[in-house]
Amino acid sequence: MPSQELKWLNRSISDMIENDITVDKDGNVKGTLKNVEGFTDFSSEPSEQSGYYFPFSLTVTGSKMTFKKNGSETKKNIAFDKDIIFRTEKTDTWEVLVDGASVTKLNFANATFAE
Repeated sequence: MPSQELKWLNRSISDMIENDITVDKDGNVKGTLKNVEGFTDFSSEPSEQSGYYFPFSLTVTGSKMTFKKNGSETKKNIAFDKDIIFRTEKTDTWEVLVDGASVTKLNFANATFAE
């Protein structure tokens, strides 16, 4: 997990998650995600500027990436960036593909979504 002191998109990691966040080898996210309001640097869409955000860094490299949320592509063949923030809910699953190969699948069923 990124250091709590880091800022991504002008938000501290500590604004998004507690330092108890872990991800096991099967992609189960455990720990606390915080409710964030007014995250305008995340999206220009007002409906995506509030909620729960999960920041993480990939340990692989590549040139193109695709994101799948609950099995459906949300971003396809975008430029690779190892640092990612997903806006997520407890029932969501996310998959990251790098150069066409799945590199991680995340689920949030065991995470705590703080008010």
